[in-house]
Amino acid sequence: FCESLPLMVENGEFTTIAVMINLFTALFFLAAACRFLFDFYNEGGLNAYLFSCISLLFGMAALMFKYSALWNAQWWFWHLLHLMAYIVGIGFVFSDYLQTIRVLQVTIADYKQTAHALRESEEKFRSLFENSQDVIFISSKEGRFTDINPAGLKLFGYSKAELLSMNLVNIYANPFDRSRFMAEIEKHGFVKDYEENYKNKSGARIHALATAIVRR
Repeated sequence: FCESLPLMVENGEFTTIAVMINLFTALFFLAAACRFLFDFYNEGGLNAYLFSCISLLFGMAALMFKYSALWNAQWWFWHLLHLMAYIVGIGFVFSDYLQTIRVLQVTIADYKQTAHALRESEEKFRSLFENSQDVIFISSKEGRFTDINPAGLKLFGYSKAELLSMNLVNIYANPFDRSRFMAEIEKHGFVKDYEENYKNKSGARIHALATAIVRR
């Protein structure tokens, strides 16, 4: 297999094939550098600039190959250019890594702040919900109770478990009023001080003004 590969060094010097390979490599890297510089000029962005620098260093190293010989000053300079290109590449990766870490830290801090604010908001809502003297309940479009506060339990005379297993239509004095209420709230998206007639567990009528809003 090794014998089928072109000879790179002969009599202590690089062969013509080795020089030509590096020359074509130089042309491709310099073309890439020009393209990255063009992108940087038109669109900006650190990535294009850094890739341009890396391509330029590799291209210059490939051009220097023609004038180098094993272990001479140009040969060492050729390796130095490669080393600089690798350092720039590694520096870019490390810088991008640090930037990602900073973004994640900010994101985590924002998430914690948002979560804390949400918990506070939920606690305030729960306190208002539980301690309000007005009846507050949440229900589905189909009329299933999702939650109801202590004032509602007291007014209707049911336990929470009972109400959560019931449909809203069961607490209407006239079940057809439920359809009328739904038509009104679907039309406007809310109702305010809407006259309703409910009934409690013992069957006693309850006249009330309902304010409700559709939760999207």
